[in-house]
Amino acid sequence: MKKRAITCSPSCGKERTNMLRRRQDNTRCRYCMKPVTPEEQARYRRWRAWEKKNPPTEAEVQASTITEQENDDAQDVQSVPNG
Repeated sequence: MKKRAITCSPSCGKERTNMLRRRQDNTRCRYCMKPVTPEEQARYRRWRAWEKKNPPTEAEVQASTITEQENDDAQDVQSVPNG
């Protein structure tokens, strides 16, 4: 569902916004985006504990990030019109 969808009236829009908030609040915190349900919290804690014991290597970190040069190159490719 689109967040900024057009509704028939302001009261309908407010109800829709509240519905979207309730749906999000049932799954994760509105402010920090961490899991809310007990099962998700347990899974999150297990993942964080595993991540502490097995930190990513420098090569994995470099492979998962885009350098500024690659980002600039990607923007240059996007600015070239298709011929």
